[in-house]
Amino acid sequence: MKSPRVSVIKDNIEKGSRIPNAKNDCSVGQWADEELTKKGHKVDKKGTVDMTEYGIDNKTRKKGSKANHTIGSWLKKKIKDTPNWEDTPFYKKSKNQNQIEWDPDFMEISKVKIVDMEIDIIQKNLKEGYDDCRAQMISGNHNKEIKSKNGWVVFDGYNNSKSYRMRITDTAMKKIHNISGSRDTFIRHFELV
Repeated sequence: MKSPRVSVIKDNIEKGSRIPNAKNDCSVGQWADEELTKKGHKVDKKGTVDMTEYGIDNKTRKKGSKANHTIGSWLKKKIKDTPNWEDTPFYKKSKNQNQIEWDPDFMEISKVKIVDMEIDIIQKNLKEGYDDCRAQMISGNHNKEIKSKNGWVVFDGYNNSKSYRMRITDTAMKKIHNISGSRDTFIRHFELV
């Protein structure tokens, strides 16, 4: 079932906001969560999704980065035991995102965009990518990095031997932005096959 569509968050992080002590996406992410809390939003730091009232996960990213986009991390055993994409935390974290881009040169926010990823063609490709990476893992591929054949999903095990971070490739995220940005036009003109 489709979640309510959120296109604007009142009192969101603003473009041009100064960031103190920005070292990496993690420190900027913590800063963003604190700022949103100060603005009156409830940010759940221990839950699956950061802003449960909107069904939105906050994601920070350094301007110009070509790295894969991290969705979240999950134990390999849990991935193995969860064949249904919709039962994973990855699914919940990849429905709607508040994407916050920061500029390391000027130490400020350069872009803030809510991305609706709960569009059938996007979810179809993410599900296909998850299913493929999971199948590779179950069949014995325990490499530090498992890539889906459709080019959308990567399981990244560099940080922890017991879990994988699910990441969306930068190329796929560009497609997601295009589909999400032209959502209504796209749905009217294309049929999902």
